[in-house]
Amino acid sequence: MRDLLFYPKHPPTVGTVLLSCYKLMYHVNEIPRARVPDAIEKSKDIFDGAKGDLEMIRGWLALQLSDAPIEPLLGADENRKGSVLGLVSLACALHDEERGDEVKEALESGEAIIVYRLSGEIEKTTRQIEILVHPHSRCSLMRRAAGMHI
Repeated sequence: MRDLLFYPKHPPTVGTVLLSCYKLMYHVNEIPRARVPDAIEKSKDIFDGAKGDLEMIRGWLALQLSDAPIEPLLGADENRKGSVLGLVSLACALHDEERGDEVKEALESGEAIIVYRLSGEIEKTTRQIEILVHPHSRCSLMRRAAGMHI
């Protein structure tokens, strides 16, 4: 059970929570169950727009989390910046070579907290993904972690 953790009390009521972190900066997005297909599609567009260069997308995410002035977002309001930041973070997590499928399953369950943590220099970031699910979740990640058959 690698980085699949229980969280104690209250599961998200609206959907999945995505927490993106870089150094001391973080951002929280709530992704309602009803918006998951749109979020996945928009994240795929971001990934495809970067020609699948995950390292470049991670660097862009680190810049956004650092609140660096990024040209396309200079005139955007805070809500718009937050939405873009969440979609970029989701693109990174969904296209992760090791955990992307688990992230998608947790996202679709609507009963998880996903922590996407970046570290290192902006040009060469490393990532860590944690998925927290409620012990009574219907998410099959939980059942697999407990050794149950689906």
